[in-house]
Amino acid sequence: MTLDERVRRALRAEGDGAHPTSEIWERVRAGVGARRRRRRMLARSAAAGAVAAAVVAAVVVVAAGGDGGEPSGVVAGPPASTALPEGIVAVTEDGRVVELSPETGEEVRTLLDPDEAGLAQYPVGANFSAPTVAVAPGGRILYLARPRVDPACAHAEQLDQEIVAVPLGEGSAEVVAAVGSHPAVSPDGTMLAYVTTRSGEACDPSRVVAVEDLAGGRAWVLDPFAPPPGEADHRGELVATGPLAWSVDGRTLSLSDLAPRPESYGVLVDVRGDHEQDRYVRTFGDGRGGPAATFLGDRGLLAFDDSDEEVLRVSTIPLDVTDPVFEDVTPTMMFEMPLPERSIASVRSLRSDPSGEHVLLVAEVSEPGSATATRLLYRWSRGDREPQPLAEGILDAAWTAEPRRCSADGVVVVPGGDLPAAVAATARAIVDAAADCDFDRLAGLMADDFAFGFGGLVGPDAAVERWRDDEARGVPVLARLVGVLSLEPAVDPDGAGWIWPAAFTWTSDDWARATPGELAPLTEVYGPGVVEQARDVGFLDHRLAIEADGTWRFFVSGD
Repeated sequence: MTLDERVRRALRAEGDGAHPTSEIWERVRAGVGARRRRRRMLARSAAAGAVAAAVVAAVVVVAAGGDGGEPSGVVAGPPASTALPEGIVAVTEDGRVVELSPETGEEVRTLLDPDEAGLAQYPVGANFSAPTVAVAPGGRILYLARPRVDPACAHAEQLDQEIVAVPLGEGSAEVVAAVGSHPAVSPDGTMLAYVTTRSGEACDPSRVVAVEDLAGGRAWVLDPFAPPPGEADHRGELVATGPLAWSVDGRTLSLSDLAPRPESYGVLVDVRGDHEQDRYVRTFGDGRGGPAATFLGDRGLLAFDDSDEEVLRVSTIPLDVTDPVFEDVTPTMMFEMPLPERSIASVRSLRSDPSGEHVLLVAEVSEPGSATATRLLYRWSRGDREPQPLAEGILDAAWTAEPRRCSADGVVVVPGGDLPAAVAATARAIVDAAADCDFDRLAGLMADDFAFGFGGLVGPDAAVERWRDDEARGVPVLARLVGVLSLEPAVDPDGAGWIWPAAFTWTSDDWARATPGELAPLTEVYGPGVVEQARDVGFLDHRLAIEADGTWRFFVSGD
């Protein structure tokens, strides 16, 4: 089953769930005009002196954080304590995917030419969604949203993009979502989120977010704007269309509303689909296309586009707020850039590195009186007094990380359970070999008839050949392997020794009685939906068995 088919099944299966209460919706919608006018007045006041002083160079004010007070000419914070990421992957206006220097913005190499990227026919300047790019941790797989126009749809309503996965090395592009935009990969590389339509059809004007478990193949749908039963449907006013950003712990997605209207909203949505945990961030963009947002690593801050008229502004809000609509939270300005010689149309994307100390910003700008716009790429590092211009003609850009040999590269995991010595030794050896990305060592730990799937998928050589191919295609099978071994095991009732996780041996009554504390580790490893699926048809996700003498018997999923 392809990713598209799994997402469509998830869309069809989506039932009535927990959604925002009408009280929260009323608080989100109430008072927007007054709050926005107040912020605009403050922004104009703060920018007036800087605009008057600026002639050619931008005047920039940078804040290191703060207590939520109003922007007020604060000095730059302490310098970044981490080095710049390894590089930048960017999509250019001429349809190429390139690597840029993080220091200078100069092109290092072309990764994909326009034909390879599928952007040779991209209508630059036309009214089509611009391509966006995401890079999986380790820099081996690139996800690209590129134009795919359905002539049967009204252009204003259709989602006019598809998403492809491109191995940066050997291998060809693979369509992973025939209808999708704004791909975003979780920090551990195990999940892919993107925007799609409620029906999965391009002509559908509604939007939801699909999340795919790349290792296990499960897909689920997040619909934070769906109303509770019997309540008014505000999705015509509030439509989450991207871009998306992951929190550093992989538990929360930031969704940005890009609809062209005066009031904009951001949503922090629980990736597990528990919409009771969703939070709504009223933001203050002027409706010209923002806001874009990004989590600043583990610093407990969300940065977002807070621009207003001639001023490009990025502000932050703290995340340790219990109010689900951030009613009394005042943003703290991160930097502000009045540009008297250019009009800022919008911030199209913000991308933080994992440390939260380096941010990429793509701004769409136009000369006064000009009907055309171009995109400029900036880099801001903590401690900088101004964002540094890197390149012109960039449609989207993302940080790359230090290359990883595989999805489990360097992972430290202690196998769960109080195990016999031989079983514990094999479990530790599996984790160590996976963390070293050593497929030959993994093969040496397997039984001669080791099973890695059903239908005759047996044998160590065949297993590691399959896993190498999976890893090259972006399927994090080794990360899933060590994740499974981190769970509590149980004695296999069928006599295969010890089996991970213990939940594989649970009865339907066990699943019904399981506490949130018992279920949480499972959802951490396998993602949302594992509990519902197990209660419905039994546990079908990855499991692993080691015999009492230390022989590794199987690592399989499915039925």
